[in-house]
Amino acid sequence: MFVASIIPVPYKIFSISSGVFDINVVMFCVATLVSQGIKFFLLALFIIKIGPEVKKLLEFKLKPIAIIATACLAIIIIVVKII
Repeated sequence: MFVASIIPVPYKIFSISSGVFDINVVMFCVATLVSQGIKFFLLALFIIKIGPEVKKLLEFKLKPIAIIATACLAIIIIVVKII
């Protein structure tokens, strides 16, 4: 969950799948709070230090790549759980 929160993939997918795969609620909350805090802190730091270049980087949408990567990851997890 920690890594899922940092990568540019919709976090909702991982949070919903954590319930499906019965992940510990306390560990889920701790990982979410820490990783989201790091993510937003680094984003704010980049914007303060670099400025407009970060805005251009954030405007580039990685949604199709993120959707494909998430679908592949979900399929791999399901296959591993079945086997």
